[in-house]
Amino acid sequence: METVEQLKKIPIKNIYYLFVYAWEKFVEKDIVDISGVEGNDLMDLFAHVLIRGIEHLKRRGMDRGYRPVMESASLIRGKIDFNESIRCMEHIKGRLFCRYDDLSYNILHNQILKATLTNLINNESISNKNREELISTRSLFRSVDDIRLHSRIFSMVQLHSNNWFYDFLIKICKLIYDSIMPDETAGRFKFRNILENEVVMHNVFERFVRNFYYYEQKEYRVKRENLKWDLTSDDETSMSYLPNMQTDITLESPERKIIIDTKYYKDMYRTHYEKKSINQNHMNQITSYLNNTAASGAEKDLNCAGILLYPAINDHANHNYKYQNHRILIQTIDLTDEWRNIHDNLLEIIKKI
Repeated sequence: METVEQLKKIPIKNIYYLFVYAWEKFVEKDIVDISGVEGNDLMDLFAHVLIRGIEHLKRRGMDRGYRPVMESASLIRGKIDFNESIRCMEHIKGRLFCRYDDLSYNILHNQILKATLTNLINNESISNKNREELISTRSLFRSVDDIRLHSRIFSMVQLHSNNWFYDFLIKICKLIYDSIMPDETAGRFKFRNILENEVVMHNVFERFVRNFYYYEQKEYRVKRENLKWDLTSDDETSMSYLPNMQTDITLESPERKIIIDTKYYKDMYRTHYEKKSINQNHMNQITSYLNNTAASGAEKDLNCAGILLYPAINDHANHNYKYQNHRILIQTIDLTDEWRNIHDNLLEIIKKI
């Protein structure tokens, strides 16, 4: 991946699937229909998903929770707070302070939804059509407090099986929060293209591929694997200093093992004097995985295969190598292609080896 213009070539549907697989939200991807998304703008995609997702919540019944309330009342409700009533001399007025739990929509996950809707409304890149729908959707949260979002608030949400759909929407809200930045104009926001963040997108791409294989094929067991170094030492303390060696994805059946190492970089190839070459560090990493796996002596480990897998827009790769008893594939997945082709190509890759 190289430029913003190239990133814009990725269809909205593909970006959506990339995230829902990474988040393990396989059911939710079909609940929220994204066929009506206009244009190819990420913020409009997020706005559309949030609007349609809240519509789904409304049909199911939005979540409520008990909140502690203390108020002065002429009719007793809950427990009387005598100390506060005497301190404020409420009894003279024929009233008492009462404490009770009130079932309310004004709970944290609804507050996060409302705050995110507000941020989207104030985002300069949102289409007029989506902005109108966002304003209408926010009106559902009249009884919910306005809050200021911060990075830690999303992990404070506590959900259970009866409100499981909120988890998907909170992840969308977190993604939106991570993608917007204040504008110089007070109260407005600009969009930071999260697809350009290699650190974030490397993690998303890795999780997408791993969960795709977990969900879409049944031949292999899918996992991350902690490999043992093929090293010995008389000093146990020295062994404890060896770094952790964990695969991105291991596909394993009774007969076969495939190690997949995913990469998400602006430049897939290294260029030196106009000659392109595969990144040496990437090759060293995959061969190290294979060498240390083979040290176990198990037949499927001796013949373990490796795949370096990159997303691609302009650069494409289909390289096949033999390394000792192992096969190594260097492959790309074209994120600008139709989703059905991406789906089929990912399944075809593990059949090649």
